Amino acid sequence: ALTIFGTGLSSLLGTKLVGQVTPDNIKAFFKPVAIPLLSKIPVLGTALFNQDPFIYLGYICAIVLGLYLYKTSKGLNVIAVGENPAAADAASININLYKYVHILLGGALCGLGGAYLSLVYVPAWQENVTAGRGWIAVALVIFVGWNPFKALIGAYFFGGLSIIGFRLQKYSLPISIYFLDMLPYLATIVVLIFMSLK
Repeated sequence: ALTIFGTGLSSLLGTKLVGQVTPDNIKAFFKPVAIPLLSKIPVLGTALFNQDPFIYLGYICAIVLGLYLYKTSKGLNVIAVGENPAAADAASININLYKYVHILLGGALCGLGGAYLSLVYVPAWQENVTAGRGWIAVALVIFVGWNPFKALIGAYFFGGLSIIGFRLQKYSLPISIYFLDMLPYLATIVVLIFMSLK
């Protein structure tokens, strides 16, 4: 229900923005920034350390969230609330407060991801710009076992699948571009099936 509501609301609010491109002053803020020395590492340097500031913010968020979850008492409370709310409640943890606060914070991070899509990745407003990527994010979280550190690696895996079609086009392989575009979604289904068998 929330997905359908969010999609419809964004389409309604963005009707007058369809076709408008990101202003140049905002585009300038998101230009790639090469990190000295690290960006010179073969293959990985360009992929990891020659990115725009939003990507670096993602690295920082994953590290901070990992430290928060595994190295602080409040983070361990969040894990307890997620794994066994009844036991957390018995331990005098305010489970409703933890749930609402962290759902709101998670929603804010999702909002940042959506803003990145419409401001940087596709620098123009269009309806359904996410094209189901939110479900890939859900599969990624399940795949990495809710671990923010592993999520960095998993995100590059799914991201690599989504761009592989562009990279392989220049080789004129006898593979349909539509099949290549389908790979991240196919991987999502495979991951969910594999995780449900455990």
